[in-house]
Amino acid sequence: MLRGPGRATVLRGHWMRSRATVDPRLFEKSAVGIPPLQLIPSTYRDMKGQRRKCLRLQAPQDFRFHVNPNEILAFIYELRRQVFVKDRFRHSENSRRVKLYVDLDSINNIDLEGALLLTAEIDRIRLIYNIKPYMDDANWNANVRAMLHGLGLYGVVNAARYADAPPIDDIGGALEELGIKIVPFISCDVADPTKALELREALWRHCAASDAAQFAVYDGLVEAFTNAVEHAYRSDVEGDGLPSVRRWWAGGLIDQKRGDLLLVVYDQGVGIPKTLLRRPQWHWIAGKLRERDDASIICGALEYGRSGTAARVGLDADADGRGNGLWRMCEMTEAFPYADVRFISLKGDVSYAKGSEPERATLRTRFCGTMIRWRAQIGPVEAVT
Repeated sequence: MLRGPGRATVLRGHWMRSRATVDPRLFEKSAVGIPPLQLIPSTYRDMKGQRRKCLRLQAPQDFRFHVNPNEILAFIYELRRQVFVKDRFRHSENSRRVKLYVDLDSINNIDLEGALLLTAEIDRIRLIYNIKPYMDDANWNANVRAMLHGLGLYGVVNAARYADAPPIDDIGGALEELGIKIVPFISCDVADPTKALELREALWRHCAASDAAQFAVYDGLVEAFTNAVEHAYRSDVEGDGLPSVRRWWAGGLIDQKRGDLLLVVYDQGVGIPKTLLRRPQWHWIAGKLRERDDASIICGALEYGRSGTAARVGLDADADGRGNGLWRMCEMTEAFPYADVRFISLKGDVSYAKGSEPERATLRTRFCGTMIRWRAQIGPVEAVT
């Protein structure tokens, strides 16, 4: 659970009304096909131990995005609706508005992607409304609480816990038995290469890898960070009508026994297919498309980069020099025995594996931003101390 300011809301802290505007029409347009979730009238205990009325938004039990994407997206969109459109974070001593309470007690399982989505949502709320999150995590699943703590949720969002909260269980031993090493989340509002270096070095502290693989990971991260900062939040492209913080969030893990590396970068922007419509290479991409669904547009951008057309026609760069960014992210796969890249943006879901053609799928509901996930085989390894 997350609790809020005194007798107010989900997140506790000093209230400062955001100047950011909200366009409910655009938001509901972005949420087409995602059913609203029912809020449960309930109560919660405030910091003084008194019971307060609230509307409870309950998270799905399975917060593993690769297993349960539709329920997770429904939860994320409802959280956005209640916080930004319904304005249930407004704080006033005389307000009779029933506040929102985000209930995470029900989560039994969570993966890297789901944890990153949750962290980013809380972080945006914190930054937009200038509040300090308080994690009322006493009744969370112990492993989920420890996993989120280990991944860095509390640190990224600068969260605090209740004084009487139970200690966070150390699941390091259990993860050690499984051979899982977690790389805590990082976030930034610029395409800072030192952040890519920081994340790469955090990964490599837990495994051995070739110089080529390390450089490839670094290059892929820089491309993803640059895409998020320079393109994802374009003001000339229709978004979801909600305030943005123009950031990216990233994290990773290593399965040392299986020899797998997993790395994820996420932004809350308008989506790759929409930004491509405003970039110089769009005319080339459009001429190659039989269909203009989101997945096909992403595939077209990958083909544009792979074909080398950009360099031949002088479009290797937009004005910012990033014309082939998506394909550069795919080039990381060449440095590993096996690797793949997955792009999830709007309703497009595209995967590219080393030496193969991209595979595309259309999501049932629209994704809430852009997520790029790399998965690579580095071979079974011993921990590097």
